[in-house]
Formats: sequence, structure tokens, C-alpha cells
Amino acid sequence: MKVSATQRHIVLVTPVYHDTERLSVFGPSLAQALKDSPLPVLWVVADDGSGDEESRRVQELVEKFRKIHPEMEFFEKGEHLGKGGTVRSAWAAYPDADWLGFIDADGSVDGASIVNLMQKAHDAGPGHAILASRKWDRETIVVQKPLRKLTHRIFAAIARNLLKLPVHDPQCGAKIIDAAAFRDVAPQLMENGFAFDGELLVALRRHAVELIEVPVNWEEKGGGSVRAVAVAGPMLASLLRIRKRTHSGHYDPK
Repeated sequence: MKVSATQRHIVLVTPVYHDTERLSVFGPSLAQALKDSPLPVLWVVADDGSGDEESRRVQELVEKFRKIHPEMEFFEKGEHLGKGGTVRSAWAAYPDADWLGFIDADGSVDGASIVNLMQKAHDAGPGHAILASRKWDRETIVVQKPLRKLTHRIFAAIARNLLKLPVHDPQCGAKIIDAAAFRDVAPQLMENGFAFDGELLVALRRHAVELIEVPVNWEEKGGGSVRAVAVAGPMLASLLRIRKRTHSGHYDPK
């Protein structure tokens, strides 16, 4: 990949856990969006310990997508870490990246939106984190079932209040952050599950990284293995652990 002096290399990670069906639908459109973008993006599909057979299927999809967007790689640790642990492990495998991002495999955030986030990160420069947000405005469309909308709003409100985060939607599944800032906070990050977004934002903010939310088109997709009721308890416990660490100064610059 050739990167000009004015462009900063972006590593975009998609974590997958038994997600080949959804990835097979979303992947071609994301690959095309990345190919059409002028930005230098390496797309990494990271398997979260789905097992040998599923891992093989993911690798086959990566080879298929590579025909559209050649700058692609497959990553796996061989163990089930959780979404946060998998994203962080994949990010850490690319120490020369200038920007680090992730996008969920379900396609709720489309390829055009993630390219827009990456462009805004490139324009903002170092010291920033660009966050997708399911925030209704005149230029974006958010499609959610009533129950999903309710649970999203409740969790977002709890996370904002417990963690004192000045963002509308800390949990949306697409973010682009300054890689140097991630490397500063990486030793402090402990949450491997779905609360890793909130912990990451708390740590970045403590290190004076500016958080910029960007409303995106978002459409709820079916077929996922995560159920809101099942993860509600563990998510709340994770947020309380993060708050406790925050009060102890765990995320402060050392």
C-alpha cells in the first residue's frame, strides 16, 4: 500500500464471532466502498475464536473480498476473547498504523458512513477520536425496532451518567481513533466484552483526546447472536467496574 506524505495509514478491524452469514452480505459493499475511497485503508477481519470450521469460512470470505479491495488481512488469536479483546488484539498487531478503527459485521453502519468517518478523522488530525452516532438529524436515517430503540436509549443514558461521557451514543459499532492515543491507553484497558467502547472513551478522554460524534445512517439488522436481555446484567457490571477504576485514577496519564 502506497501512502503519501499527507495521508495517514488506517487499519479498520471488523470483529466476527460466528458471523459469516452477516459478513457475507455486508462484506462486498464495504469492500467496494473502501476500494472507491482515496484513503489508504487496510481492512482486517478478526475472528474471535469461532472455531476451526468457522475460521475457515471467514478466511474464504476474506479472499473473496480481497478481489474487490486488495488491502485485506485475516486475523485470529485462536481463543474467544470477546468483542473488545478481539478488536484491541487486532489493533495491537499493527504498530505502524496512524489511525485505528472498527466496524461491526452486521452492516448496520454502511460502507459510505465508515468512509465518511475515516475522512473526518483524516481531516481532524492527531489527538481525535471520531465516533459514529445513532443520532437523528436532517441528513441521516436511523431504522430501529421500538424495543431496540428503547434499550439503546436506556443503555446510552446509563453509560453517559455512570462514566460521565459527553457523547450521545457511546456504543455505536463504528469508531476511528488516533493510533498513538490508543497505544497510550492500551495498558489501562481491561474490558473484553461489549463495554469496551465505554472504557476506551473514558481512557481517551482522560488522555485529552477530543471525542467527535458524527451522525450516521444506521439500520437494524437481524441474525446476530447477542440478545439485549442476556447482556444487560454483564454490561451494567462492566460499567460499574469502569466507574470504580475511573474514581481510583486508573485511566489517568502515567
